[in-house]
Amino acid sequence: MDKDAVLQEELEVGTRLTQAVQDAPPDLRSIDGVVPDWTIQDTLWHVAFWVNHAADILEAIRPGEPLPEEPEEGEYYDAKNEEAFPQGRAMEWHDIVVHLDQGRERARRALAACDEANSDWAAERLMEEVEHLREHDAQIRAFVASRETM
Repeated sequence: MDKDAVLQEELEVGTRLTQAVQDAPPDLRSIDGVVPDWTIQDTLWHVAFWVNHAADILEAIRPGEPLPEEPEEGEYYDAKNEEAFPQGRAMEWHDIVVHLDQGRERARRALAACDEANSDWAAERLMEEVEHLREHDAQIRAFVASRETM
């Protein structure tokens, strides 16, 4: 996917996730079950954390410099999730939403500014976050729907 298509996809998926969390009744935000042992707030923080991580990486790309190498999935990401989790639990809902919005904007801006030589790599990296947003959007929507039928 070229960077314009990724930017459009990110806008659509990110907007959909934002709408899902805005539509979630406030009394459901702190109930476990979106994923095992995670609330809507935990899940939103998780997404905000990783979008900001992606934005950091995309902002660090410089023309002519080697592309950053990211660790393989597994222990690194599990450790980062464990490290980040208490931060989100200590934050207010509004602050998490703002952090997510800022990260998304930073990532989009960094991809848009990326030079031709690195744009394919950067677009692929942001597309990974788009898929992450899509995954957790579906989980949040399913959780809210399941609670509404109770």
